[in-house]
Amino acid sequence: MDTDIVEQTEIETLPYPPRDCLNVGCGKVTTEFSPDLGWVNLDRLPLPNVDVICDVERNGLPFADNSFKDILLKHVYEHFDNPIPVMEEIYRVAQPGARVIIIVPYFKHESAYADPTHKQFISEGSFAYLDEQYAENNRFTVASPFMTKFRFKIKAAILVPDKKFASLSPEYRHVIPNFVEQIILTLAAIK
Repeated sequence: MDTDIVEQTEIETLPYPPRDCLNVGCGKVTTEFSPDLGWVNLDRLPLPNVDVICDVERNGLPFADNSFKDILLKHVYEHFDNPIPVMEEIYRVAQPGARVIIIVPYFKHESAYADPTHKQFISEGSFAYLDEQYAENNRFTVASPFMTKFRFKIKAAILVPDKKFASLSPEYRHVIPNFVEQIILTLAAIK
């Protein structure tokens, strides 16, 4: 599967199922992720509308195995010191075939470096270790494959252009700094 580029307006219309959904690193929760719609909102800080306060890196996830059919990590993955154990926990609480959506700033965009709490800088190949077929199809080399306790299938990898470049051709992403603002990765848990 090739990496796709979508327009910014398509992000706002991404479908999020209404039940059995976990929002990891939710921050200040919006009505879009309301518990009334079936979302469990988790953050390490006691912010308004957070349902579960938990530091995933230190304590894992306080849920039973196979609890969620959809899991969202929106602008949180890049803050983890070591994302591998976190992904093991995500996999553990994901139901078989669960959809996991990871949204991160693109490594070449200024927003990736502007926040001093970002510890991971993500490109199209950063998640190749999750899915050997994806890595092979896109000619990504994983220098030393991780021995992980999880398996995911990469269903989509979408490069989202910065709004100011939305009218330009996707080919410009290699020559214009800050062209791609973020990556939306959709995974399926293989169990």
